[in-house]
Amino acid sequence: AEPGARQQGLASGEPHFAELDLADSPVHEPYPGGAPGRAPTPAAASLGKAIEPVLAEARSLTLAEIRLVDAQGVIVASTGDDVGTSLAAVEEIEAALAGRIFEALETPGRPPPAGVRPRRPTPAGALDEAFALAARGPEPVQHVAGALRAMDPRLAWGPRPGSEDGGPSFRDAHANAVVAGADGLERRDDVRIGVSLVAPHTDYVKHNHPPEELYFVLAPGDWWREDLGWRVRPAGSIQHNPPHAWHAMRTGETPLLAVWCLWTADA
Repeated sequence: AEPGARQQGLASGEPHFAELDLADSPVHEPYPGGAPGRAPTPAAASLGKAIEPVLAEARSLTLAEIRLVDAQGVIVASTGDDVGTSLAAVEEIEAALAGRIFEALETPGRPPPAGVRPRRPTPAGALDEAFALAARGPEPVQHVAGALRAMDPRLAWGPRPGSEDGGPSFRDAHANAVVAGADGLERRDDVRIGVSLVAPHTDYVKHNHPPEELYFVLAPGDWWREDLGWRVRPAGSIQHNPPHAWHAMRTGETPLLAVWCLWTADA
């Protein structure tokens, strides 16, 4: 219906039925196990409490479920019973960020300046083992790992900035390389894409950053985010980190290898 006709129908008390086109709005399975909540800020919680009667009235007219979330994706008001649940890790959020990144990459970046020299990662044996694990993973993992392996001789691997002066237990047990970004093989400012390698039996430090981030896991490991806790991420899975969210990784008997994508256009 036209907006005016819809408003007239609501004003007259006539029922209005929400429409769902499965071709345009696919229904996804719930996030496995739900996403644990995190206390919203007092201001957001207060606003959510105040607006709940409005949501209830709106639902009586539209029969639609309505949720209000804070900036970190935590539900602060809802027509259901999911207040306090985090939506920051659901599939739609991940897909939206991936879509922005792929759209940006359709515009080529700039070549790097001359004189940029490749460097091997300190845990070089861990990289070979991680590539071997990825080669046995799902088909998309094999494709990405194969492309990364072909690119490896050009990559400048190095430790996380700030860890050079730390102890060798962490400094020599991890390495990162930038593929696209301000200091990558392809120079650009809107997206930063790279790869992280973590040797076995290593805790990667907790950290955060303004840009929103996706990891694509090539060799499995454990992943932590402040509102989700620790989770095992197998090869082929996605880890999403909202802006400023604290996160970390750790390994057991095998190395971790993952491609990360940061949306830096707004950061």
